[in-house]
Amino acid sequence: MHREAYRRNIRIGRQNYGQVFCTQCGERLGRIILRDYKYLFLVYLCKCGAEVVYRTEEGNPDTTENYYIDIINGVAVCRRCKKELFYIDRNKVVNYAFHIICSCGKQYNNRLPERSRQLRIKEG
Repeated sequence: MHREAYRRNIRIGRQNYGQVFCTQCGERLGRIILRDYKYLFLVYLCKCGAEVVYRTEEGNPDTTENYYIDIINGVAVCRRCKKELFYIDRNKVVNYAFHIICSCGKQYNNRLPERSRQLRIKEG
């Protein structure tokens, strides 16, 4: 399902259809739904304090601008092709960030709020 990627504190279930688990506490944080994305970068700040990261090696994201996506009930859906991209269980994470390029070419990103980055620096 997944190409070569950078992973940190993450386990992705193969039989669980892309379920994302924190390796520190074992909680399920979300799910990667779309299988044919061009680029994917996800960061979850788990309630246990772990930073859970998944990033594909492929893709050429434009990080100079913000591209917004609506996340309804934890599910991010591409505005152009209407494919479900990923799911975030907001009850299990403190915060999250992502940058994704859908297979249709539309890209979206969301950075961690400044407060979350400051907390992570103080704790680290």
